Amino acid sequence: GTGTISLQDSFNCSSAVDNGTGSYTYNWSSSLDNATYAGTCLSQGGSTGNAACYNNLYFGGMATGSLRVNHFNQAATAAADTANISVSAHGDLA
Repeated sequence: GTGTISLQDSFNCSSAVDNGTGSYTYNWSSSLDNATYAGTCLSQGGSTGNAACYNNLYFGGMATGSLRVNHFNQAATAAADTANISVSAHGDLA
């Protein structure tokens, strides 16, 4: 999320990269078989955990070894950091 990002739990996730405001890449420990896996994500409010924020998460790119997630605050109409993002991938491992 904000500041230095870290993984809270990491089943098949080797690292997380902060690409800039509201953009994160999650790298898989074991690659998936193809880039058409089902990715899911959700976020907690704004950068302070404010549940009143209207947030959108969308995938910025799916690859066999990683997933890029972008966080957008609709109320501010801009990319925004967030306190927490949960990400998972559902598919076959390579």
